[in-house]
Amino acid sequence: MSLATLVKVRSSFKLKILVVGSANSGKTSFCSKYSNSFSQRFRETIGVDIYVKDELLPDGKFVTLSCWNCASQEKFYSSYSTFFRGALGAFVLFSVNDLESFRVAKKYIEEIRTRINGIPILLIGNKVDLEKERQVDYNQAKEYAHKLNLAGYIETSTKEDINISKAYAVLSEIVYFYIHSGRKEFDINNLDLKTQKKIDEL
Repeated sequence: MSLATLVKVRSSFKLKILVVGSANSGKTSFCSKYSNSFSQRFRETIGVDIYVKDELLPDGKFVTLSCWNCASQEKFYSSYSTFFRGALGAFVLFSVNDLESFRVAKKYIEEIRTRINGIPILLIGNKVDLEKERQVDYNQAKEYAHKLNLAGYIETSTKEDINISKAYAVLSEIVYFYIHSGRKEFDINNLDLKTQKKIDEL
């Protein structure tokens, strides 16, 4: 059986996930670490790299994640409407050792909600291996995510491989339940208790 056939048999459905953030947030490493660099690279030409991987959900179903790593350069902003179309979830990354990248994260959250309001957004504080250089407090970022009704906040390190797979697994589960809830907009309070507990433990 070919890989293409296997993916077709195993995958119950496909999810388009956005990955956005400042240029130094580690977005590319965050995607490639998870997908083992299985990607289609268009960054230099149209401003997006697409990473694909299957994810196993708690109920035993497989979902194919199509992660769109959107370039942060201003010249590609006009393409965001095309990049964002059809997305069902998003990661917004910043670097915990760069306060400005945390501030810029709000811009990307607003950008997503302006174009596709209602989808789950998981805030990612990356580069926790640089703890001695930290500029953004964990509780500050977690409270910020709660205030904006985001899907949650999780800290990661691509260098040390900390919470990368966990972040993708949690967002996949959140999006899955969001889709099957039939609701037009995501609200963390509408998730089942089991999923909410996973978010609280991030």
